[in-house]
Amino acid sequence: MCAVVGVAQLLKTLTSNWRTPYLVWDNSTRAELREALRARPPDDALAPPLRYSAHRRLLAVGGLYLAIYDEMPDYPVENPQQFALDLLKFIQEQTQLEITDEIAEHITLALNALANCIIKNPGVEIQCIGRFGLIFGLMAAGERVSRAAVRVVAAAARSRACVDDVAAGALLGHLLPLLAPPPRDDALRALAALLPATPLVREALSKGAVIYLLDLFCNCNIPEIREMAVELLARMMADKLHGPKVRLTISRYVPGVFAEAMREAGAAGALHAFDASHDHPELVWGDELRARVRARLAQLRDRHYTNQIGDPSTVFEYDTSEQGEEAWAPPGEVVVGGVYLKLFLQNPTWSLRSPKRFLQELVSETLSSLSKDSSEGSRGDTCARALAALLRARPALCEACAQLGELPRLARLLPACPRHAVPVLAALAHTQACVVALSQTDVMVGLKTAVKTCQETVGAACDALTAIFNSTVNTDKLVLQALECELVGELLGVLEARALEGGAAARVVGALKAMSRAGPHAERVRAQLARSPVWDQYAAQRHDLFISAPAHHSLAAAPQSAGYLSAPPSVPPTQPPPLD
Repeated sequence: MCAVVGVAQLLKTLTSNWRTPYLVWDNSTRAELREALRARPPDDALAPPLRYSAHRRLLAVGGLYLAIYDEMPDYPVENPQQFALDLLKFIQEQTQLEITDEIAEHITLALNALANCIIKNPGVEIQCIGRFGLIFGLMAAGERVSRAAVRVVAAAARSRACVDDVAAGALLGHLLPLLAPPPRDDALRALAALLPATPLVREALSKGAVIYLLDLFCNCNIPEIREMAVELLARMMADKLHGPKVRLTISRYVPGVFAEAMREAGAAGALHAFDASHDHPELVWGDELRARVRARLAQLRDRHYTNQIGDPSTVFEYDTSEQGEEAWAPPGEVVVGGVYLKLFLQNPTWSLRSPKRFLQELVSETLSSLSKDSSEGSRGDTCARALAALLRARPALCEACAQLGELPRLARLLPACPRHAVPVLAALAHTQACVVALSQTDVMVGLKTAVKTCQETVGAACDALTAIFNSTVNTDKLVLQALECELVGELLGVLEARALEGGAAARVVGALKAMSRAGPHAERVRAQLARSPVWDQYAAQRHDLFISAPAHHSLAAAPQSAGYLSAPPSVPPTQPPPLD
């Protein structure tokens, strides 16, 4: 030391008090040194090795006193890479001994020192590569050892190379049990640091992370822990490869609307949605169902925790018996795209969370169900009424409906299911893209059959015809089709029968007038009208006075927030809010 710092600095050091990770020197050590020197035999050139009493309870590894380094983590380490290696070697040696309280304390000190060294010296964490099995294995030890091991993992996880090494070792089975009660925020933070890696999302899913996190979300009483659980689930769902499977897994144990809230509304919105009561087209949720979900998750967590503690490689067996959204629906409900259709029919202007996705699934389900059963009260009947209500409430969705390419199937259903298909067609006919698509079908043939066989659809069919032939789209082909299938004559026959009330008759007249103005075939329409014995009685009247506008509850743009987030609770709170 004299050669390094010089005589003056050495004398200053010897005469001062020091307490650093490298040196503990005070009055007691000086006194012990003087005493040892006095007791040295005169003929001995060197003093015998001396162990100072001040050092007896201090554990030194790599030339540093670990307890003092843990107190002074900012103290510069001369060779941090070597120090990290020394610590890892020491920890390995200690774990091979019988774990007593003293050994556990030594391991804790070494792990904390390793975490501090990694945090303060970026790049040191790569020394842990190949040793993470040792570190993760210590998470099952006593709480202090476990917390120190988790701290090392969280610190090392800022290195992609370390995260990849953790993934290669399939080690999450040691960390996940720490999420069981009592909840550990440090374990949540460590898991959060690891989850950006897609392989670890896959492993977390397979080893029960969803159950642990859902249990914290539903059963924990600490708001901060619940919020962290939501953020982790949202992060897992955001993974491009495994996110959809995570979302489906969540929806097996809680209604899917909560998974949506975790992604779209954040932790606060998801917690509010879960804790409140709801009764609307996307969620029916109250105290009884909430209690059942909580109890079920706690049971699954306890069972998996017991298995995983015994074998960290245990894979969680996710429940595949649930019926998806059907499992959460009220008895007798029809569920499509996460929406309860019977409740939706009572409130068609409800702000849906994913209107386009709902439209796509509802169109497909409607056409499939109607082809099987269109009787009153059937699934097809409910779907068709919901589809018509959706398109009337949100005309902007008609454009998206045309893009689905399903209008030919709808046109083919007109003869067999007029009572269901005609109202949907009437809602779609106001959109040019739909008229273009319909012009490639035999829609006029289907409308003629509907008018002939189902008088209650005459008004809606004429609304559709009026909208089609008043559009700016070239409808020559459709006018010709109407003439060839004798739809014009069928409508005149309806007028001649005088079986319709004034409003319905006026809609028939409006449809015929629209056809008589549409393109090169309009003259043939006017000629056929002129030959009718009743047309002159209707043609000159202001029939629009008898026509009420269709009930369009138009939502011009997507709502800023979904209804399940902004709607008031279905059950008012029993107590006033707390005073500030």
